[in-house]
Amino acid sequence: MYFVSLASENLTVILLLGHENIRYLSGFSGNAAYAIVTQISCVFITDYRYFERA
Repeated sequence: MYFVSLASENLTVILLLGHENIRYLSGFSGNAAYAIVTQISCVFITDYRYFERA
């Protein structure tokens, strides 16, 4: 598995889309979610249907 850091790629933020990507990186099994990842934080966004799962 190949992982890179945000800094090594000169990135400040990554927006993760697609339920396959979200599930792979977080384990969340819903199909309506986004994740915004920075060097110091991660924000997970989903709708009310997946509140318990999130």
